[in-house]
Amino acid sequence: HKIENISYPKSQKIYDGEEIPCIHGINLMQNDNFSLILGKEQDFVENEFNIIFHKEYGSNIIITGKNKQEKQSIIDIIMLNIKNNQFIKNLYYINNDFDINFEKVYDINIFENEIKEKSVILIDSFDTLSELHPKSNLGFSSFGTESKILIADKFKEIVENGYRKDIYTIIFVDNYKRLSMLNEFFELFNHRMAFSLNSEEVNSFLKLDYNISTQTVRNNKGVYTNLLTSNTKEFKFFKDIEND
Repeated sequence: HKIENISYPKSQKIYDGEEIPCIHGINLMQNDNFSLILGKEQDFVENEFNIIFHKEYGSNIIITGKNKQEKQSIIDIIMLNIKNNQFIKNLYYINNDFDINFEKVYDINIFENEIKEKSVILIDSFDTLSELHPKSNLGFSSFGTESKILIADKFKEIVENGYRKDIYTIIFVDNYKRLSMLNEFFELFNHRMAFSLNSEEVNSFLKLDYNISTQTVRNNKGVYTNLLTSNTKEFKFFKDIEND
């Protein structure tokens, strides 16, 4: 039988779980806090997926995934959020993974000086920045590494207490399992977000309870959890800004 074309009223919404949401028209302006609107929740209502960074201990985010192209797109969305945030006054972007022409990038020497209040620290690859890996619990340092350890300790102090001055840290980790010796340091990041990982990697990284499990995450989707509240959400990232 011939299937007739059906025209739906414009007010009627048809849910497509694979459709990538568009960032165009989303209000990213924030005046009284730091937050990241990164996509839309993966359900019929499709509310904006918004991470709010409250002025509290552990208010930092660690992000991990194994797709570099998706990672670049996520960073672009984060940058756009910060650009439209009137509350945040400074962005310290440590570019360690991409060959990009960003207006201003920093290196780890910024932690030798005081970080200004109402700032975001963004590190696009924490794995190879061994100078910033806290070593206070890993025994004594070898000769000649005192200055590196000093920088690492200063960085840890900022991550731990920066919230008092509205300083929030975002780090990307490419291989979370390989950095297991830093688990104690990673406890300073209450917000966790995963993309392009298999089920085992996601559940381990998000520290989900045994009765909660998440499937493999891919195709522009992400999973988020807050270790403080155990609030877990699946969502779809906004499409690549350049193609929006």
